[in-house]
Formats: sequence, structure tokens, C-alpha cells
Amino acid sequence: MLRTYARQIMTRSNAPRFAVLDAAAPTNNQRRFLAASPITLIDVPTGEAAARLIG
Repeated sequence: MLRTYARQIMTRSNAPRFAVLDAAAPTNNQRRFLAASPITLIDVPTGEAAARLIG
């Protein structure tokens, strides 16, 4: 369901696209989704990425 939602957002938005994900542990479905989509992977733990965004 989340991939369906992500695909809908991608059809309505312009590039570039980014995903924050721990690259050491993606699921098979996540790997396929990222490979099929023009998304730049940012290999940072989610908590650390949130802390950087908050400042």
C-alpha cells in the first residue's frame, strides 16, 4: 500500500526524488521499487536524518 501511495506521489511531482533508508537492510520489495524508480538513496538512519533536518 505504501508503494502504491509513493507511486501516486511520484506521478504528480517533478524530479529529483530522494529516499532516506538504511541501505544495509532494505527488503526485497524496497530494492525492486528503488531499482525501478528514479530515486536517489540517502544512506542515513532515519533518526539521524530527522535530527539533521530539525537542526
